[in-house]
Amino acid sequence: MFANENRLRLVLRVNAIFSTASGLVLILVRPLASLMQANSRTLIFIGIGLILFALTVMHAALRKDVSRKQVLSIVVQDWVWVVASLIVIALQAWQLSSVAYMLIGAVAVIVGLFASLQLKFLGTKT
Repeated sequence: MFANENRLRLVLRVNAIFSTASGLVLILVRPLASLMQANSRTLIFIGIGLILFALTVMHAALRKDVSRKQVLSIVVQDWVWVVASLIVIALQAWQLSSVAYMLIGAVAVIVGLFASLQLKFLGTKT
């Protein structure tokens, strides 16, 4: 058992819900592609990936025993998302719209917060 296990489970659930919602928006909101000046197939692909990621995060949140290894894996994936987002923004990759880069940045901040809180609440076993 972890000292902050309930808080960790809450952050994992919120991360999973946010990832699912983001994935569904990318898949279902067709005008988003033109607003972002992005390829709709790419957004669908990213959306599917987010939903698959959300399933693993929710699994971690609902397990009887929190797996330290699984949560650390989720934290690493979250930080990879943040770093990749910053690279996309810095390089102005794919010539997306300014709205797209702002959305990418906002999501990166939220995902970075999830990663930080998950790591903080993972803490040490009691």
